[in-house]
Amino acid sequence: MNANMKYNVKGEKIKTIIKESIKNQLLLLKEANSIIDDIPKSGKDILIKAKKAVQDLKKGTFIIKTKSHVITFLSRPYEGSAAKAQKLHKGLAGKLETDKAGRAWIKKNIYMPIVQEKHGEGSKNSKKWARWLAKQLGKATESYWSSWTFGNCFKGDPDYISLINKFRKSSDFPLAYYPASAGKKNLKDILKSPESYKGKTLYCLFDPKDAPVYKGDGLFFDRSGAQKSYNLISSNPAGDKPSHMEVLIDDSGSAIGGNESQTIKKRQHKLTDQKATAAIYGSKCLGVFKKVLVYKVEKIKPIS
Repeated sequence: MNANMKYNVKGEKIKTIIKESIKNQLLLLKEANSIIDDIPKSGKDILIKAKKAVQDLKKGTFIIKTKSHVITFLSRPYEGSAAKAQKLHKGLAGKLETDKAGRAWIKKNIYMPIVQEKHGEGSKNSKKWARWLAKQLGKATESYWSSWTFGNCFKGDPDYISLINKFRKSSDFPLAYYPASAGKKNLKDILKSPESYKGKTLYCLFDPKDAPVYKGDGLFFDRSGAQKSYNLISSNPAGDKPSHMEVLIDDSGSAIGGNESQTIKKRQHKLTDQKATAAIYGSKCLGVFKKVLVYKVEKIKPIS
């Protein structure tokens, strides 16, 4: 092969390489342009999500001051309670506890799930207890099923189970009791020693003027006539007085409660600045039951 032929071969290879290189560069450029075109859209979506996250953080954050600390709480509602409350409301569909169909439904969907927590699913004792409880409906011996309804709504949350077992461990059916006093005790302990609770998530009962409410939170009302303010609510389960609680099913004040006029009802409460200070069920709302994260604890510096 002479020199000219060698040159021609090499020249063709170089041309081929250059063509391939240009082709690849064009493909890369096209891909890059495509990515650039997508950036505004994806960036907008990310920005919207980021803004929503910030808004959720801001709306769920509230502060309580003590003499020595400023405590920032972050709402962490268990929204599964709202979904369950809606399911129960739809299931009973206005049937009454004194109706045959209503009584059978309450036995199966309100009493049985909690009884089974202790005696086992499908066991003879579970069936016996559920049958006996259902027969007491409408009588003086009735185990008022409003608190059983509330327990059914929250029993899917491990944090709620921990709270109930801690304060009602010796009870026959811990989930059948309202958790208000236990929640108030938790808050009392946090306010006493906030630094030891920093970063922990737990249920508390707040004064309605102090905490905003959201889907998955609970509202506490007095039925005894003896609890006329938040301060008069016991922080000891042994001191519990007749009361009623409802589950918020949205951020706008819609709530569901069991054993209201012998059925499960949904009602609309008025919220003021996202607070339930004007919510009423017989009397004004006295407490807000909610799961929170003790987000930030700041020590107040003494004035010199």
